[in-house]
Amino acid sequence: MRIKFSFLLAILTAGITAACGSSTSSGGTGTGTGQDSSSTSDNGTLDTSPSDTASGDTTAADTKGTDASGDVAKPDTGIVTDVLNSLDNDLTQSMQALGAPGMSLAIVKGGKVAWSKAYGVADVDSQEAFTPQHLVRVGDLSQAVVALAVMQQVEAGTLSLSADINTYLPFKVTNPLHSGTITLGSLLSLTSGITDRSGLYDTTALPGDPTVLLADFDQSYFVTGGAEYASANFVNAAPNATYTYAYTAMALAAHVVQQVTKTPFETYTQTKIFAPLGMTSAVWFKKDIGTKPAAWPHGLDSSGNPSKYDDYTGVPYFPAVELYVSVPDFARLLACLTTGGTLDGKALIKKASADQIFTVQNPNATDVDGNDWSMGLAFGTVQADNGDFWNLVGVDWGFYCESWTKADFSVSVVQCFNIDLDPSDSTTVSNLGAITTSLLGQADSL
Repeated sequence: MRIKFSFLLAILTAGITAACGSSTSSGGTGTGTGQDSSSTSDNGTLDTSPSDTASGDTTAADTKGTDASGDVAKPDTGIVTDVLNSLDNDLTQSMQALGAPGMSLAIVKGGKVAWSKAYGVADVDSQEAFTPQHLVRVGDLSQAVVALAVMQQVEAGTLSLSADINTYLPFKVTNPLHSGTITLGSLLSLTSGITDRSGLYDTTALPGDPTVLLADFDQSYFVTGGAEYASANFVNAAPNATYTYAYTAMALAAHVVQQVTKTPFETYTQTKIFAPLGMTSAVWFKKDIGTKPAAWPHGLDSSGNPSKYDDYTGVPYFPAVELYVSVPDFARLLACLTTGGTLDGKALIKKASADQIFTVQNPNATDVDGNDWSMGLAFGTVQADNGDFWNLVGVDWGFYCESWTKADFSVSVVQCFNIDLDPSDSTTVSNLGAITTSLLGQADSL
């Protein structure tokens, strides 16, 4: 189910704003059963080395928490442990109020993953404890990977954000409703004039992995006479003028990378992004999960209780929505992007390219209702009472994720839940905002 983007940002901003000023810390010792992926050293600093998703105790909850290697995290009397323990009650209560079986959280600060922790269960049937090592489907947060891949190729000289995408594709994409040049930059800033026609996700999402290749789907969707082609795949708007949310536009940008590198996008990202960043958990397809622990998608049954779905779903435009990754590993990607394109001394892109991702591309663009999304490349901007943020929201089958980055890039938080959430519900908005605000506030003490 797709939710209108401007509406989603408005209600999430309201949730954060409403939570601001309220006390989200009990000040006492937490009693949550979170699984902690960060171990504390003798001086109270946090060990933020890449997570080992192949290890970790995932069979039973441990109130002490587990670090990234699966060992029980040692207690520490320093400020870091005291602050983080004070979060447990509030976070657990908000998770339970959302009706979520579990959640995985991370805080990025100082150019690294400063803390991550998971709560609840990964599977309501088996009651397997949710750990930071568990993979989740981060939904639309996947688009951060697309933006990074594009900027790598811009630096390599094979792509230009301002060039006609038809320069790179083996078929021609034109908007039948409005003339104008569709550029790579307009794809990534959601101003290309391409849209996901009504019902697309419902008809293309199938159990398991996608059965249609990205390149084949794109040709079918964008070329006259294709099985998926329709004028409803576009809006009557000039490029760079109107915001229209579209998985298909983001996936087309990934297809461009695939075309110029002559490498499947899933292979390119493994070798050029995931491996250099130490994102050892990240995969695009269910078949590649292997023995890695993975949270299961859930919805609510008729009684309002979490119910496990039969399977994951797969769509051919997977780069826009279907990354499987642990939250700490996704946070490593966010740490790279928000610190000038470098993590642990490895530069994936130059600072100027990272800055381009977080630059509003079309300041005068609005959606059809006149709302300003202020989109960079994949990331949008949000204004709340406690500051301005760069934001991604992932609504996926049985999962819901958000990332929030302060405009000065001092702190980012990531939060993922293994359940469908309805962000049009005021209670859901309030609890999501409370979790975000609590993490942002406590990050100042790390």
